[in-house]
Amino acid sequence: MAKITRSDIEEIGQLGTHCDQDKLELAISEAENFDMPDLFCDFWNDISENWEETAYTELINGSVYAGCNGQRKHSGIKTILAYYAYARYTVLNQFNDTPSGSVSKTNDFSMPKPLKEIQSFSDKYRSMGFVEFERTEAYLCKNRELFENFHSNNCKGCGCNGICGDKTNTKGYGLSGTIISKY
Repeated sequence: MAKITRSDIEEIGQLGTHCDQDKLELAISEAENFDMPDLFCDFWNDISENWEETAYTELINGSVYAGCNGQRKHSGIKTILAYYAYARYTVLNQFNDTPSGSVSKTNDFSMPKPLKEIQSFSDKYRSMGFVEFERTEAYLCKNRELFENFHSNNCKGCGCNGICGDKTNTKGYGLSGTIISKY
């Protein structure tokens, strides 16, 4: 059974009323099986096993907690999973399986978007999901005594993995830029 539903994804992205439910479920499953274990390592097993446990409610659903420099907020595992699933869905939804192979969706009243544009859109949601992961990781660092099996090299000092009081480099559309220089 999936840990999130369509309504969780609709909170962060746009799904049409004609959304392909099978592709959405596949995207959720892929995010659970590939993206979450890469983000949370072995701790993902603990999260999965304790999904319904009261002790994990704030971790799963998000919360406000006392951070290094005042109140901090994280959106929780459900939101992270929704971002990654939606990123996968945007790519999966562009193709249909047919008896003669995969085809791109098209009809008389629309123009298919180039795959590069779709991948860029998907990357935007993956990037926003990673920002939410960093915020949730800060919560986990701050509350290590509650989550004994959580380990991260990113937990620094007061347990806010370096994001306390830092100015974000994330732009409004979820991507961050850097200047490349040659020495």
